[in-house]
Amino acid sequence: EPRSFAFNVHMSEDPEKRRRRFRFAFSLRTLFVVIAALAMLAGYARRSLDWIRQRHAFLAEKQATWDRLGHNPQGGVRYGTTRAPFPLEVFSETGALGLQFYVELAIDDDDARIRIWKHERDQALQLFPEAEHVTVNWEPWPVHPFQK
Repeated sequence: EPRSFAFNVHMSEDPEKRRRRFRFAFSLRTLFVVIAALAMLAGYARRSLDWIRQRHAFLAEKQATWDRLGHNPQGGVRYGTTRAPFPLEVFSETGALGLQFYVELAIDDDDARIRIWKHERDQALQLFPEAEHVTVNWEPWPVHPFQK
């Protein structure tokens, strides 16, 4: 029988040869460490890609307002480029040297205008920490009491 012959040949090999063969083996602890490291890496990538998506959505929204208000078509919300923060640079995101955008405020309450203005500015600074200049204007411009 060929099977038994092959089995017998294998068994008749030198025990030292059988021991020297490399067998890939790892412990359960090593498996858990590798899985945990991969999960952290995947979470890091997910967080960075989500940050990039938020940045692009913010710019698209502000550019739509810019275009709708009929401001300088050559200009835009984002100007100049610089290095993006490290987690984003890994995914080829470019940084913004400066931002300039308008916020539409159709309310008369100055305190509310300032709160909204600060919120928009803080959101821009949070999404674009590399920006050296952030200019937030509001539309329509408040009318001075003597200009009415």
